[in-house]
This record gives sequence, structure tokens and C-alpha cells, in this order.
Amino acid sequence: EHAVGHGVSVEVPPHAGEPVTRVKPTWLPRREVRRVVTHEEEGIEPAMEKLAALSDGAAAKAMLAPIVDRYEAWLATQATIEVDSYKRRDTRDTLVQKAREAKARIAAGLDLLASDPQVFAAFRRMNEAMARSALQRSAKWYSETKRPKWRLFQLAFVLLNLVGVANDEHEDRKNVELIFFPTGGGKTEAYLGVIAVTRLLRRLRVSSATRIRSNRTRSGPWREGCVGSRRGRKAKRALFAAEPSARSAGRCTLTR
Repeated sequence: EHAVGHGVSVEVPPHAGEPVTRVKPTWLPRREVRRVVTHEEEGIEPAMEKLAALSDGAAAKAMLAPIVDRYEAWLATQATIEVDSYKRRDTRDTLVQKAREAKARIAAGLDLLASDPQVFAAFRRMNEAMARSALQRSAKWYSETKRPKWRLFQLAFVLLNLVGVANDEHEDRKNVELIFFPTGGGKTEAYLGVIAVTRLLRRLRVSSATRIRSNRTRSGPWREGCVGSRRGRKAKRALFAAEPSARSAGRCTLTR
């Protein structure tokens, strides 16, 4: 940083590696941002269609568990990086600690996939939807041998948020999750993955709850109908006429 502007930005003219001898004010500063290139890890399957085809949560956990192990191995190297001041050591240790908290949340997400069939169903269908969307949006990029897949940070972000999405009372619900990544790195897909899981899980749970209420209604003494329903009122009068003792026990099962 060669200068700081007040109410305006500062630009350094091209200097071809020579010492900077002048700067100039500018209202439209420009800066070259180098592209960040992600990498793949051997043994981790990020293909969306393959994740969508998994049979159960245990298979998903087995396929994705190496993410946690590789992340911890990388963090172990980061924790030993030499720095030249105690303040930087504190910063290093704080960052590693926060990263390990994120790693623990990823592991918890994998455990939830294996233990909660509805969460796994939402995760599987999310992968199916994301793969279909990618193929429709950018068909020319893909072929029979090149299929839509996650970047590892995207997949880790989805897993990291699963517990908080699934459990309304979990402490992770207090967090605002942001991804710090340059433009074009894939933040949008990561966010959309979490949004899709959330919406699908809510739909699955509402559908399940509706079936339970419906089953309770069919098994009740009135079979169907409730307050405000002509059939429900007629059934209720018939029930009370046939068995007066039912008056004290009679309830509309749909209101449970």
C-alpha cells in the first residue's frame, strides 16, 4: 500500500518493477484479482449424479468421510507454520481453531446423513436437482464422460450446514454463514445447495406430518371431517346419539 485516499481512491501508475515514485487519485480504481483454482482430492467423489444415486445415508457418509480426514491433515500443517511475531501466532492459532470447528460441523453433517433418512433424502434430491440444472444451463460444457460435480469447498459448505438446517433448536442457527471466495469461484452453487436441502427437507417433513395426521383421522371414531365440515358435524351428532358417553371423549382428530 503506497498511499491512502480520503474521499477518493489512489492508483499507482505502471512502473515495470521499478521503485514507485508517484501515485495519482482516481474515482474508479482497478485491481487485478488473481483467479483461485480449486483442486480435487483422490478418493473423494464430488459428482452430483453419483451422490444422487446413493442408496442410503451410510453410503453417503462412507463416500464423503475422507473430506474430514484430508481437512484435518491440512490443518495440522497449517498449525505448524512459523511466523515472526506473537500476534501472528495468535492469529494463526485462532484461524486453525475456527477451521477445526468447521471440520467438526462437517463431520456432524455426515453423521446426520447416516442417521436421518429424511435429511439424506433431501441431500440426494438436492444433488439430482443441481445436476439437472447444470446440464440444462451449460449443456455444451458436459458430455457422457464429463458430468456436473461439486468443488470440494462447495460440498463441505453444504455438509457443514446440515445440522443447523435440520434442527431448529441447534446453536448453529445463530450463525450467518458466508463464503469468502473470488468472483467465479462457485459461491452461488454452494448457497443454492444449502437452500435446496432446506426447502426439500421442509417439504418432506410437511408431507410426513400430513400423512400422520391423515392416518390419525382415518383411525378416529369419525373417520373424516372436523369443525366447519358438514360431514364432520353429522358424524359427530351420530356418534353422540349412538353413544352418549363418547361426548366427554369426543375430539376432532384433525386438530391434534
